[in-house]
Amino acid sequence: MNEKYTIEPSRYDNSVTVYEWGVYPRSSVLAGQTRKQFVDSYEDQEEALKAYPGAEIHESRVSAHNTFHHLEDEDGNLGPSPHDLSYGIDPFSGEALE
Repeated sequence: MNEKYTIEPSRYDNSVTVYEWGVYPRSSVLAGQTRKQFVDSYEDQEEALKAYPGAEIHESRVSAHNTFHHLEDEDGNLGPSPHDLSYGIDPFSGEALE
């Protein structure tokens, strides 16, 4: 899989955060869904781009749009079928992540 990184504003201060994007493995409760994983924090975008030159810069935080619909609720009912959800979809291009 090609590594995909984003640089986004930190939720805690004026720094920026680098995230790696991928797909959760079969062993995860979020199997097949988009994975957004913290990599590192930097003082500013320029510093982050030096470390991750191919990263996409975003002016706001990007959501992975994960759901738990495939899990049973307290009454044993399932949410929407996993086939009805957009698992492993790149939130930027709409293409399937490998």
